[in-house]
Amino acid sequence: MTREEVGLELELIPRAHSQQGPIIFHIYLRPVRGGRWLVDSFMPVATLAPLGSGKSKVRSVRDFAPQVAGGVALNASPSRLSSIWLIVPFAIIGGALLGLAGWGIVRAIRNRRFSGPRGGALPPLRRTGP
Repeated sequence: MTREEVGLELELIPRAHSQQGPIIFHIYLRPVRGGRWLVDSFMPVATLAPLGSGKSKVRSVRDFAPQVAGGVALNASPSRLSSIWLIVPFAIIGGALLGLAGWGIVRAIRNRRFSGPRGGALPPLRRTGP
């Protein structure tokens, strides 16, 4: 519960000997002008087995998440990215930097060769005459 939001948990229990089990909802309220609160979110969280049925079946939001073969939810356990996802971007960036460095070195050598021993300056003119 904060100043911007209040969270409630509501459990609806059906009449005795019903084929439907209890359902749990999460309700989030937000304040509006005039001291009123409006429902921001109302979502079912879990459906339980009927009371007195002897079953212990609980269905929750996780049961409806995407699953892989074998019935395990994709988001059931934390997973790690393969190290290839780090190696590939760094290799691409490193290759680009090495390419730029090599291009710069080749340009520097080529420019030095074309500029001559004095860095491109002409020799002084000789005076001929009086």
